[in-house]
Amino acid sequence: MSAASATGAPSAAAPPGPASVPQAVPADAEAFVARRIADLTQPVVLFTLDWCEFCRSVRRMFAKQGISYRSVDLDSVEYQAANRSGEIRAALSARTSVSTIPQILVGGESAGGYTRADTARNCATEVAGVREK
Repeated sequence: MSAASATGAPSAAAPPGPASVPQAVPADAEAFVARRIADLTQPVVLFTLDWCEFCRSVRRMFAKQGISYRSVDLDSVEYQAANRSGEIRAALSARTSVSTIPQILVGGESAGGYTRADTARNCATEVAGVREK
């Protein structure tokens, strides 16, 4: 059923909004993410925001399970200049196809974020698998 104009004549459907245009990810941000997740001596990498309650919850789950991890706190002073945090998030999103934080990577592979109820158990299992390789 089409909408009618004030005169009663059918009106055209609204044109679609602009298409989402993927933005180019800076090569140095891609390299940064690749370096952080390549160290198999510390296979669990947690990309976080300090103020994020979901990030804190993952940290608590890891502590409870005894999972050691490398934390990349994207809202720290280190990443504030020139939108470095945004560039790193874009690189992370391009790699994982997920734009939310926290993001957990194990052995260079995405292990999800907060919403996976079994995150800590999965990470522990994946860490064991990475260390066996």
